Amino acid sequence: MYKVDRAYKYACQMCHEAFPNVEMCQIANSPEVELDPMNLCLCPNCASEYKKMRADEYDLRYFLEDIENLSDAEIGSMDPVEVGFGNETIWFTQTHIAEIRELMALQQAADEYKDNGALSTKSSTKKEEVEADPEAEIVLSGIDVYKGYIGKKVKHKAGGTGVVSKCDGKYISIQFSTGPKAGQTVNYSLEMCLKNGLIELI
Repeated sequence: MYKVDRAYKYACQMCHEAFPNVEMCQIANSPEVELDPMNLCLCPNCASEYKKMRADEYDLRYFLEDIENLSDAEIGSMDPVEVGFGNETIWFTQTHIAEIRELMALQQAADEYKDNGALSTKSSTKKEEVEADPEAEIVLSGIDVYKGYIGKKVKHKAGGTGVVSKCDGKYISIQFSTGPKAGQTVNYSLEMCLKNGLIELI
């Protein structure tokens, strides 16, 4: 792309001189994926200088934003396309700058997709937790909580004491051991017992 016509030399994108030996230098620091278009073709001296320049995250971010914000008119109106970086001017062919912009857009879309995926996973987990809580409350709400009375010793105001043998949420069965109903199992309306305070745990 930057090879000088009819010569075994390449044009350095930074000093704009022709050199027989050039270095391919990544535009960004430690990219997730190394792609050919995301390299600059630089002479050894400029490659060394560029690596120092890109170490400044602030300047590098502005450089990448300038590439991203180039208008179609700017790209189409000049060859090479010039983008400033610090005190230097980096030259790009129209094809190279178009490839870089396309890859940057794809990377940004991939990052957004990952972020949305992470948010979606978090929100679905929260949703499951929210949905699970009402279920637990339904099981333990109203008179159903008194199913835990089964096997417990209770006192009935009129019938004496006994053990709860059954509780289906509507009726409670008490097997009396003392009082006038000793030896009997009697069913009571759980709602009436609770409303009138007829039973209590002992």
